[in-house]
Amino acid sequence: MFVYLRIVLIALLTIELAVATDSSRTVLTESEMRELEELIRPKKHVVAIGVSHFRSNDLWPNLRYSGKDAKDLYSALRLNGSHPFDSGSLLIGDDSSEVTKGSVLQSLASLGKSGLKEEDTVIVYISTHGTVKYREDGSVGRFIIMSDTDPKRVGETALDYQDLLAAFRDLKARKKALILAFCYSGTNNGKGFLTPEMERQASLLKSGEFFTEPEDLLAEGELILSASGWKEPASEDVALQNDIYTHFLLKGLGYDRNKDGAITLLEAHDFATEKTIAHTRGRQRPNIEMKVVGEDPFVIRGQKTRRGQPILYALEGFFRDISVFVNGENFGTLSKGIAVPPGANRVELRSSKNDRLLASVDRVFESGEVYSASEILKAPRPNKWRAGVAVSGFLQDSLRTSLAPRQNFGMQLGFTREQILPGWSLDGSVSYFPAVEEVVEGKLRETGQRVELAQSRTTFHLGVSMLRSALVPFMSSRALGTETRIFAGGGLGLTLFQIRDLSNGQDRFSTSQSEGGSTAVTSAPEIFGEARLHTDYALKGLFSAVGFSAGALHSGSLYQGAQVFSPRALAALHLGYSF
Repeated sequence: MFVYLRIVLIALLTIELAVATDSSRTVLTESEMRELEELIRPKKHVVAIGVSHFRSNDLWPNLRYSGKDAKDLYSALRLNGSHPFDSGSLLIGDDSSEVTKGSVLQSLASLGKSGLKEEDTVIVYISTHGTVKYREDGSVGRFIIMSDTDPKRVGETALDYQDLLAAFRDLKARKKALILAFCYSGTNNGKGFLTPEMERQASLLKSGEFFTEPEDLLAEGELILSASGWKEPASEDVALQNDIYTHFLLKGLGYDRNKDGAITLLEAHDFATEKTIAHTRGRQRPNIEMKVVGEDPFVIRGQKTRRGQPILYALEGFFRDISVFVNGENFGTLSKGIAVPPGANRVELRSSKNDRLLASVDRVFESGEVYSASEILKAPRPNKWRAGVAVSGFLQDSLRTSLAPRQNFGMQLGFTREQILPGWSLDGSVSYFPAVEEVVEGKLRETGQRVELAQSRTTFHLGVSMLRSALVPFMSSRALGTETRIFAGGGLGLTLFQIRDLSNGQDRFSTSQSEGGSTAVTSAPEIFGEARLHTDYALKGLFSAVGFSAGALHSGSLYQGAQVFSPRALAALHLGYSF
């Protein structure tokens, strides 16, 4: 989109210059070209906030490094070598200045009014204390402590997280990241503190639901990084001279995990997460919430010179102790982002405690893309109903001549239960082929004379099979929300033929007698092989399917008292619904 916009603006400016002057010059000068490119170039902006000193420091003790945290991050982004951020604001609450709820919201509002474009990138960083409090509507709210926050008037003087999120989302830029270097742990340690009233209220609760993490719905392109998970402390460290998470986040700005030439905020967070967990021995586990479609858009340093490896992330905490196996190889746990091979892969989730298999799915990973583990690794919709039209016909020449010279066209209803065993699906189907009238060749038993007789044939087929699935990469599209797989396997079935002799009106169903030159075949169990091409696609949030199946059935039948195998083909085109 940026490239097209650039071309259009250059063309418009060229026309304007040609019209506005009497000369015939229509080529932009070098300075004009630079000015135009600078005008339309996507910009990067940072707002860094650090509050170290508090008026009510008896409840919220002064922090050693919050101001330094904000300054360090601001400098790392604004003084970023060959790719510095274009603008920024730094708010420091120390012994000589204060940061208030109003100043934070005003800083974001000013950024929004400064000509911010949709193509721009915004990073907002806050290091301070956090707490929780009842709102007027009775809900438990998360609040960010400012320099002047009054413990008796937290709702009025602290920054409500919902208000911060609203101001953050009002920014026009589509690529926005919010970094929170504090916690709402509900314990009076680290950088999360409760007021005495909230401590008293929490002590009266009969369950731990008070500190259940609220869910925030993210918009596309939003990224929220937290120094710790819900109910975990976020701490400073004297040896590191920073907030622990912030220290490693800054170190992560030199970490190019997927080797594409650029360092992104997600890569820095991935590095910081791994190091923070190790440094705190698991007491503090940074968290991430994101909704990123396509490539990781938050480039901090460098320039993408090639498409890097696909990255797999876990956004929910329960994924983090789960091991990921790709094509049988252990890629580690989802406590951090995992670089996976591009292309079609079989991905397995296993418990890191007992190696129990939790899920096994096929997925196509595209180079340079970022994938959410909750979407990619969740079990596929296991139930698939399908209905469609089918065709059946004998493959043996003698049977096509003497018993069933024509193909039968009918209907098929099927059901598939996926992943009934790792990598295997259970499939069942029933097919009905209405009566078809045809002329068959017969031989009179008494004289041996060959005759042609008219008959009507109705066919029923029941089948149950076990199928193995494999992804078809070139027929799958993430952009279109489609996934195509081929199922192949075998099973057992039963086919019943009802043959009506039109010459004398007699019905023969499952008999072996021969009268008037016509023959009825006794049905028997069948063995068959099957292959089915199956495409799932999303239609207004509902998962539907379209597919084609084909198989060869070998049925054991009694023909004139002798046991024979009669190979038969069965194919169907179906539509379906997955749930």
